[in-house]
Amino acid sequence: MSINRYIHTHMISKAKQEKVIASITDGHSLVKACQDAKVSRATLYRHMSKNAELDANVKTAQRQAAEKALEELEDMYGDALHGRKSYDPNLLRDYGHHVRWKVQKILPERFGESKNRAGVEISDGSLKIVWETGSEDAS
Repeated sequence: MSINRYIHTHMISKAKQEKVIASITDGHSLVKACQDAKVSRATLYRHMSKNAELDANVKTAQRQAAEKALEELEDMYGDALHGRKSYDPNLLRDYGHHVRWKVQKILPERFGESKNRAGVEISDGSLKIVWETGSEDAS
């Protein structure tokens, strides 16, 4: 393969980057967005690792898509609750679980589960091993 063909097939134009980002923002997976833009996922990841702006834009698009999915789920639940639309309850429940998982992974600072923290503190020649767990109910 010539160097020009290699560079051409392994570069992502600004237009393709924007197409990927728009598709992700609309709620499509990164894989689907790459397929639609005719960009390999590996090439996108490589460019993201070298281009902080692209990396930030993709992650912002993923956060916006997660928020959009949560808003859509709330609308679907409200429509079902008030009889405006009828959804298969199993499908609605499964979609709810999926959206919950998605927002916990993509927006952990807002929707993630509390994390345990462990560490070692060294001061004044002493060593202290620390475990912090989520707050417990005081009964």
